[in-house]
Amino acid sequence: MVRQSVKSKSSKDLNHFKINPTIAGVIIIVLSILLFLALISYDRTDITTFSSLSDLFEGGKKHNLLGIVGANLARIFFEYTFGWCAIIFPAWFLYIGVQFYKHAEQNRFFKKDFVIYFQLAFIGALLLAMPESLRTLGHTVDYYPSGAIGGLAMDILVRMFGYTGAIAVFSSYVIALVLIYIPKSSYAVIFSKLKIDFTKFQRSQPLADYDGEVETEREVLLNDTDEEISDVSESEEFDSSLIKELGEEDESDQSEFQEVEIRQEEYDQPAEKTIREIQETIASSEEKTQVDELESIINAIEEVNNNKSQISTADTQPDKSETDHPSFSIEEEVHEKISSLDKAQKKLSKRERYNYPYVDILDDPVKSDHEISEEELWASARQLEEKLTDFKVEAKVVNVIAGPVITMFEIRPAIGVRVSKIESLMPDIALKMRARGIRFLG
Repeated sequence: MVRQSVKSKSSKDLNHFKINPTIAGVIIIVLSILLFLALISYDRTDITTFSSLSDLFEGGKKHNLLGIVGANLARIFFEYTFGWCAIIFPAWFLYIGVQFYKHAEQNRFFKKDFVIYFQLAFIGALLLAMPESLRTLGHTVDYYPSGAIGGLAMDILVRMFGYTGAIAVFSSYVIALVLIYIPKSSYAVIFSKLKIDFTKFQRSQPLADYDGEVETEREVLLNDTDEEISDVSESEEFDSSLIKELGEEDESDQSEFQEVEIRQEEYDQPAEKTIREIQETIASSEEKTQVDELESIINAIEEVNNNKSQISTADTQPDKSETDHPSFSIEEEVHEKISSLDKAQKKLSKRERYNYPYVDILDDPVKSDHEISEEELWASARQLEEKLTDFKVEAKVVNVIAGPVITMFEIRPAIGVRVSKIESLMPDIALKMRARGIRFLG
């Protein structure tokens, strides 16, 4: 009995110190927001290491919104995870905090669907690391902005499979994820939509061709006015032949109506009046339509003749307005085309004026007489050591390699000096040594 009472008391004490899920959810949500602010304000120039309290309190200005704590926290996520794609972590922590706040079950914190987002972050890190890894053939020095996971994975792919093989493996990985996580029903919807768009394009294609033909006909009319006049005469002959054919068709139609009347008289005597009335109405309507067609053809011929006379008298009467002579619109369009041709010829003349360089630029450059001596190099090395001591960093220049553009200094730091501290001081050292830039190779 004594043991049972002791156990019950201990269990009550544990339940008493159990954290409330609502409070835990609020804390996790706040931490996720702070982590998000630290990540979006990350800057590589922030000093994240310090050897003494004076460096901590007298450090330079921090670009991070959360100060030195945010800089250190963001550096861990940036350099050792997915780089810029590490934004997935605050989103995941926010999701966990919301689930805690809702008193959800623990198995909902690690849903299978959330693995998709981590794979997307991994793909983004690989894409960020791909240019530098392909440029260095898998020997990347700095894993920014892809992070260590994306950079190392891409370096391994490039070293194992080469330039094209790495791209092929990466693309196959992306295609496999798309095929796994996208349902098959969506494929049917996509392909059906593409099919509908293709059919619409096919239907609109003849109309586009027709519009193109109309534009080409218009250009021909604008450029060749003499051919228009010859075509007008041919159209007159064609219209006269049409009038003759229409007259013959009228005679044949009348003969057909007469035959129909004779047959109706043989079969049905009482219905003669109604049949004749119907025939008269049909004949009158057809005659009206034929007369209208003939009038429209005659009007068209008269308009063509008027245009022909206006085109022939355009040179003799240049002072009249466009309303009196529509042919002036054709001449204006011709002048516009001539001006556009002049502009094109001017552009071509400008291109022709360009002088191409000689082949002498391919020769080796002439060696300059001014060469840096060893004394000057070691003097600059001593200056570099002095600048490092100004920043309370003890280091010694072991070797100096002079190049045509870049001079390389091999530095050996003293015991206890961190390399990251020297790396963070590179911009300040460049300003003091009046150099255009300094690159640190750890």
